[in-house]
Amino acid sequence: MEIDRERQIRERAYQIWEREGRSGNADDQWFEAEREINSHNPPPSTSSPDNLTATLASEDMQNGERTRRAKSDHKDESASPT
Repeated sequence: MEIDRERQIRERAYQIWEREGRSGNADDQWFEAEREINSHNPPPSTSSPDNLTATLASEDMQNGERTRRAKSDHKDESASPT
């Protein structure tokens, strides 16, 4: 499937090159083609469902820890005499 995507990108980059008068920066044309192809047909995720679940759980735990710290800092500030 990756070979098909590369072929699509190559063909689109060629079309962009022709549209630009057969000149321009080949890398820029390739990246533009890649963005266009990926926006219409995103590449498959390399994450397995288990990895995704673990990543989301880890992010939730990190967010929870940040919230606890922020609340703790707020309590410390409110307890300090001004």
